[in-house]
Amino acid sequence: MLKAENALPLLAVWDSIKKPITLGGLLTIAAESLILKREKNADLAGICFVGKHSGFPYSRAFQEVEEYMFQENWILDIARSIKGIEKLYVAPSIESLDHAFSFWPESKDKSYQHATYFFLQDYCNKGNKMIPLGMDKKTLKLAKDYIKRVSGKSLAVAIHLKNNHNSPGFSNANFPVWKQFFETCLGQYNVHFILVGNEDIPDDIALLDNVALTKHDKLTIAQELAVIEASAFFMGMSSGPCNMALLSLTPCAIFKNPDHDKAEMDQELGRRNRFTFCTSEQKLIRKLETTTLLMNEFKRLYKSYEA
Repeated sequence: MLKAENALPLLAVWDSIKKPITLGGLLTIAAESLILKREKNADLAGICFVGKHSGFPYSRAFQEVEEYMFQENWILDIARSIKGIEKLYVAPSIESLDHAFSFWPESKDKSYQHATYFFLQDYCNKGNKMIPLGMDKKTLKLAKDYIKRVSGKSLAVAIHLKNNHNSPGFSNANFPVWKQFFETCLGQYNVHFILVGNEDIPDDIALLDNVALTKHDKLTIAQELAVIEASAFFMGMSSGPCNMALLSLTPCAIFKNPDHDKAEMDQELGRRNRFTFCTSEQKLIRKLETTTLLMNEFKRLYKSYEA
């Protein structure tokens, strides 16, 4: 496919004045921009973050992100580690954007909803194929080296156990259930569970022989996302990191409190347990965890990996 004459480079735009940036939102708009690059056969200029919110660098004009800014914000550090995202920009407002680009989403598009999968699902509903999201070669190699070091010859399974003290009950992990699950696997499967995230994890889980915590080795969030991508499969709670499993098409079982975001989930998923862009090995399960449920999903993923 030839580029259209005078086609403008594509710039993905996150307007944090309207909606603060989140990990899931960043990964989603990155996945969208890679798809639009292919569909429009255009060069991808990168991602621009508009406005200012807590901890985010502010610029008085549209400009490319400078090196010092990466040290100030974790979102920027992750964004520059995503495969295919070459440049990042900041701008004080939508009006200040350089019109040498075409924008996604278009400023006049009032239907676009940040941090949802509506666009990706609609795209795949039309018979199109998803482009798996991934981290760059350097970050992925670091993750693979880490996995090899902590897991040895055991199968590496990435885990994220949400433990947000500010929102108890909203898809936080049931730690006693997960502890029993890890202990059951310890005597039956040659598997090493790698827990990503900076959550407080009870010692009776952290000290298990088949468990490793990335925070003990001070991995960056970008490196943790690469661990999810490089692992055999992913299990965990519905929160920011799980988006990496879904968008990288990593086999997964994601658990969500059925009463949390119920209206939004019903709108996006209906009665289904997977998004339309997902593979048959990826499931989002709107049930509270039980040891039986965790074991059944683990066996499903383990069997699929061995096949």
